[in-house]
Amino acid sequence: MKKRSFARSLMISYFWIAAVPLSIILGFFFVKTTKSFMENARQEAEASAKLISSQIQSLVDNMSFLSIHLVNNIMYNAKSLNYPGNSLIQEEKYYSEIQAECCSYAIQSSLYQVVFFTDRGYYITSNDYNIAYNSRYRLSEEEMEKVQWRELVRHNFGQSVLLPTDTQVPLVKETMLTLARAIRDPGKVVGYLCVQVDMDAIEGIFKIGAPQNGQIRLYDTQNQKVIYQTSDFPEADEEEVQTLKKEYLITELTDQNGIEVFFLSPKKEIYKDVMQEVRILIAEGAGLLILTIWVMRYCTRKMTRALKLLTDQIQNTTLENLDVESQSEHE
Repeated sequence: MKKRSFARSLMISYFWIAAVPLSIILGFFFVKTTKSFMENARQEAEASAKLISSQIQSLVDNMSFLSIHLVNNIMYNAKSLNYPGNSLIQEEKYYSEIQAECCSYAIQSSLYQVVFFTDRGYYITSNDYNIAYNSRYRLSEEEMEKVQWRELVRHNFGQSVLLPTDTQVPLVKETMLTLARAIRDPGKVVGYLCVQVDMDAIEGIFKIGAPQNGQIRLYDTQNQKVIYQTSDFPEADEEEVQTLKKEYLITELTDQNGIEVFFLSPKKEIYKDVMQEVRILIAEGAGLLILTIWVMRYCTRKMTRALKLLTDQIQNTTLENLDVESQSEHE
C-alpha cells in the first residue's frame, strides 16, 4: 500500500481543520442573515401597511364627507322628486337641482364620480355631465335587478357602506371603489347616492406603499366582505389567510373605518436575497481556503525539501556503499 507523503497528509489535515469551522460559520451566518432579512421585511411590510391604510382611510373619509355633503344638499329635492303627484315641470325642476349638485364634482381632475338613482328608476351621474340622461329617463327593471346591495344600504339607517369593487352600480361599467348611502325620508328611502373612485387611484396607492411582489387585500370587517385584492393574492377566506404563514410574511392593520389591510410578503423572495448573500460568503470563503492551502503547500514544500533530501540519502545508503563513502572521507 502506497504511503501518503508528509506534505499531502498535512494538506488534508489542514483542509478538514479549515472546512469544519468554515461550515459552522456559514451555517451561523445563514441563520443570522435569514433572521435579519425577515425582520427587515417585517418592518418594511408594517410600514407599507400603515402607509396604505392611512391613504385608504383618507380616501374613504373624503368619499364619506362628499356623500354627506351631497345628501344634505339634495335631500329636499330627492324627497320631492318621489312625490307621485308631480307635474312634468316640477319633476324637471327637482331633477335639475339634484343634477346640478351631483355634476358640480364632474371636473376633469376630480378623483370622484357621483351616481344618484331611485327605486323608481330616476338616474343621474356626474360622468360626462349627465348628457345622456334627463328627468324622463328611467332605469330598466333589468338594470335595477343587478343592484343587489340596495337592501344592505336601505337597512343601514343612512350610514355609508363601502362596497366591493366588483359591485354592480347602475350603468357603470368600469371597476371602481364605491361608497353607497341611502337617502332617507322618515319611514322610507327616497334614493341612493354612490361616490366612486377609479381603481387607478387605488392601485396608485398600492404602488407607492407596497414593496415588490407584495400582495394586498382590503377587507371590510363590519360587513365581512373583501373590498379589493391584488390579482395574485391567494384564494383564501379570512380564517384561511392565517394558514399561509409558511409561505408568506403576513401583516394585518385595521383603520378607524373598519377596513383591514392584509399585506403578504412571499418568503421565497426573502430567501432569494438571503441565498445571494450566502453565495457571496461561500465564494469568498472558498477563495480564501484555496489561497491558504496554496500558501501552506508552498511553505510546506520549502520546509520539507531538506528533510526529503536527507530521507532519500538515508534510504539509498547501505553497508556496502557506507564503507566506500567512509574511505573517501578519510582520503
